[in-house]
Amino acid sequence: MKLILLPCLLCLFLFAAPACKKDKQAPSVTGTWELRRITSGWVPAVEYAPGNGSLIVFDKGRYKKYRDGQQQSEGAYHIEIHGKENRIIFDKGQRAEVSYNYTFIGTTQLDIHTGPEISDGDGSLYERIR
Repeated sequence: MKLILLPCLLCLFLFAAPACKKDKQAPSVTGTWELRRITSGWVPAVEYAPGNGSLIVFDKGRYKKYRDGQQQSEGAYHIEIHGKENRIIFDKGQRAEVSYNYTFIGTTQLDIHTGPEISDGDGSLYERIR
């Protein structure tokens, strides 16, 4: 009886363990990010030097955007996973939400872009400064 029970329990464990797999978590964007480059399908890329004052600060589900050191906007954001793409959704308050794909390049750069569904899409490359 013990010889039959052991293989049955082993099979049960092997088939049940993958079903308990945790949901995939999107990488966190928490921190302060400074703009380094803007790209577009219509014009050449624009490069930005360190210390340019164009920032996005993500903290506890809230964001603040700065240009030349002056706050331009703020609001809530959340992260979703759509297939292989990580999406960041900015809540624009009374205006509609705005959604972008994002990709990490190494551990210090964040690429926020419109995604492959827009042929002349744009993107912004940020570098983590805090």
